[in-house]
Amino acid sequence: MAATDFRFDFEALAFGPGDGVLLIAALIIDLAFSRWPVVRRFVPHPALIIASLVGGLTRRLNREQRGPVVRLIRGMIAVTIVVSLAVLAGWALETATLNIPFVWIMALFVVAALTVQRGPFDEASRVLAGFADGGPAGGREAAGPVIGPQASSAATENIVRSLLRHLAGRFADGLVGGVFWFLLLGLPGLIVYRAINITGRMLDESKADIGLFGFAPTRLNDAVGFLPTWVGGIVLTIAAVFVPRANPFGVLPAMVQKAGQADVHARGAAAPAFSGALGLDLSPTGRNATMSPADIVHGQYLYAVSGLLVFGLSVIVVALNYAV
Repeated sequence: MAATDFRFDFEALAFGPGDGVLLIAALIIDLAFSRWPVVRRFVPHPALIIASLVGGLTRRLNREQRGPVVRLIRGMIAVTIVVSLAVLAGWALETATLNIPFVWIMALFVVAALTVQRGPFDEASRVLAGFADGGPAGGREAAGPVIGPQASSAATENIVRSLLRHLAGRFADGLVGGVFWFLLLGLPGLIVYRAINITGRMLDESKADIGLFGFAPTRLNDAVGFLPTWVGGIVLTIAAVFVPRANPFGVLPAMVQKAGQADVHARGAAAPAFSGALGLDLSPTGRNATMSPADIVHGQYLYAVSGLLVFGLSVIVVALNYAV
């Protein structure tokens, strides 16, 4: 009897928890360790693997001398390759998790890596530290890795605006989108979603060097991000109740107002959601003469409270799933 009990316990440990518990554990790990520098010394980040694949396909297929129709077709080919490989990787990892002892540990780290949670908050903190230690020059230097090379010559209000847009976008596509598709379709759903999301952001058709090559990736990213973005808007509305100076009644109206505009894709409603909550114009051409690093703190507060709500809702969904 004792031997049977030991075997059962070993099998339970070897093949790990169900998907719901795996997600909650992954979110806790990310909250505690964020970037996990020790792990990354030995294991490449899944997002970097996807980004390298997209970059390689772009260099091979997106040639300026090709006509617009050819570039459109090649963009479709590129996103099809990425999605196909993501489906294969998701299926293989899920199958291995169910059949090979302790592979669930690998799956746990993959889920934690692909559900963006603490990282953007820490990035904002580093920019704030740059402003505190070196003034505007220090803020520009710290913002470079987050918002790109344009930070080197940007005014303070433009850095703040770009950083808040970054927080909004990562909350919608990295956290809410990742959790949404994992709860809906499990590990393969998360991997495929993040592959589409990374491809869509890298091959954004609004970039001058991408153009029609990014049409299909951009539209596919819009499609898979539509529901998570609006779920995120509802979460932000609730979170704004608990954030000083935030307006819970401004979130959804701002999203509705911007959603119908031609220059705002489905996933683009994330920035208006933050705009409505914080009472700031976060559009790329927006103007807030008094925007300062203090607004980053308010954005962090909103991001943190919203993230905690996502975590709490995830726990509730998982508990209900196990209870039914």
